[in-house]
Parts: sequence; C-alpha cells; structure tokens
Amino acid sequence: MRRLCVLAAAAALLASCAKTPKKEGALAQALSAALHSPPCAGAVPGNWTASIPVPLRQGGGREFAVFFYALPERLGDRRMGTASGRAVVALGADKALSCARGSGSRPALDLLERFSPAALRLGVPGIQEKRAELLSLDEQVGAAYASGRPPGALAARFADLFSLLAEPPFLRDYGRLNPGFWLWLKGQGAALPAGLF
Repeated sequence: MRRLCVLAAAAALLASCAKTPKKEGALAQALSAALHSPPCAGAVPGNWTASIPVPLRQGGGREFAVFFYALPERLGDRRMGTASGRAVVALGADKALSCARGSGSRPALDLLERFSPAALRLGVPGIQEKRAELLSLDEQVGAAYASGRPPGALAARFADLFSLLAEPPFLRDYGRLNPGFWLWLKGQGAALPAGLF
C-alpha cells in the first residue's frame, strides 16, 4: 500500500513539475527557453527533462550546465531514464549556448528514485517552492563562484536544498557537470551529498 501511495505521489509530481510556474526566476526562464528552442529542440526528445543547473565559471556567473533524462510518457509507467547529454544555458538567453543529446536516456531506473524520501514528504507544492528557491540561490551562488567572492551563508543553504532535491541516481552525473564548482563549494564549508565524486 505504501508503495502505491509513493507511486501516486511520484506521478502527481511528474505531472505538476511539467507545468510552468506562474512566476519564474531568470534561471528557470532560461532553462525553459533553452529546452523549447534549437539547438535543444529537436535534439532532445519532448519527454526528457533537464537536471538542476550547475554553475560554470565562464560567462561571469551567467552560464550553467545541465544534463537530461527521460520521464515516462504515459501515466502508470514506472521507469525513468538514465542521465544523458549536456547543454549550457545562460541567463537572459532565449536558447541554449550548446546542446548535445549524448548516448540517449535509457528507461532503466525506477521512477520512485527520482525524489529522495525527504523531498517526497514535502508534496507537490513543497517541492515546487523549494525548487524555485534553489534556482534563485543557484544564480546567486553562480555569480559568487564566477567572481571568486565568498558566498557566505548562501553556500550552505544551496547545498542543503540541492541535497534535498537532486535525483539520488544522478549525483555522480551532477559531479561531472563541473567538478570545480563542487570543490569550490566544499571549500566554502558547504556539506555536499555523498556520491558527487
């Protein structure tokens, strides 16, 4: 019974997370625009979603890297895809700076693995609220990373939210997007989730 409840929650989250929030921050807007415009549109299938953006040093803190993975196309499907591809998005841009599909997202993972148990306990509104906060912090921490200035308390809060919302099977993939960022964040005293490296 508990497994059915968790599956129902995962399906509800899947449906609601696909909807566009009423008010998006700059990073959420850049990510949405990138996925619906070339070079990503056409290269990345419509049922693939992007990861949490990871800051890059170039572009003055305005550039972020993401990977992709497939979500179920039909309600009731219990498989999600493996991580694949890479794109670089920039704040204020209406398309990705670069985008590659990679080897393909294979449906090899249980949909229940998409969210940590702690994230599932938040429910749909809670996850959406925390994700919006994480993306806002992502912008601020990215600017600090690019400029070399200390992020202060932002580092710990970003790491906490990332640990809560990052898809557990993809931690190593997040680490690969920009190892230098994670090492810098750790050097700021942030506690990172096990499995990034």
